Amino acid sequence: GWEAGGRDGVEGLVRWKQPQYGMVNPEEFIGIAEETGLIVQIGYWVLQTACRQLATWRKTLPRDTPLFMNVNASRRELTTPGFVNRVEQTLAWFDLTPGMVKLEITESAIMSHYHELTPIMQQLRELGIPLCMDDFGTGHSSLSCLHTFPLDVLKIDQTFIRNMGRTIDYTAIVQAVVTLAHTLHMTVVAEGIETADHLAQLQALETDLAQGYYFAKPMTAGNAEQWMRNR
Repeated sequence: GWEAGGRDGVEGLVRWKQPQYGMVNPEEFIGIAEETGLIVQIGYWVLQTACRQLATWRKTLPRDTPLFMNVNASRRELTTPGFVNRVEQTLAWFDLTPGMVKLEITESAIMSHYHELTPIMQQLRELGIPLCMDDFGTGHSSLSCLHTFPLDVLKIDQTFIRNMGRTIDYTAIVQAVVTLAHTLHMTVVAEGIETADHLAQLQALETDLAQGYYFAKPMTAGNAEQWMRNR
């Protein structure tokens, strides 16, 4: 599936079409895949599939269509020997420049394995591949140490967005995150936008991009292409 992130880009999402149980969401199998090590093969397939689709869209969609692809990467994938070279080769195979593909790494993975992941993240950035901290606000990082991470994009977890209208505390936190991230020259993405009110609040706080069901729910690549054409 492909979750629309406005008209600027999409995020590649994996689903398991299991003959007995039907469509299985990643929350039900990614954890097991990470434990068994299968996440490495799954992640590589997702990266290849996402890049192949992006390359196809760049040929079939109008040239002025702004489009990038976000792909999730787990700690186990990142620390697999040769991961950086594999990413570089995959982009080259599909004639994609590094900035067209962004890698998302969860806040919890970065914080739990910071010393292990930092050199790898730096190598990826040297290749020109933007790095996103996903699910910001769900882990143990603090605003004071954001500048130490080799990151380009901060994705604020949907929990904050959904609670902004209920208490001023969440709004203040999001405002602080946006202000600091912009000071550090990072792009801010708000996840979990489900209503026009959510969008208006985030626009008032000057977030750069918004992502969520308000724009579109996860869909197949074919439906996503039609959605982009209609937009």
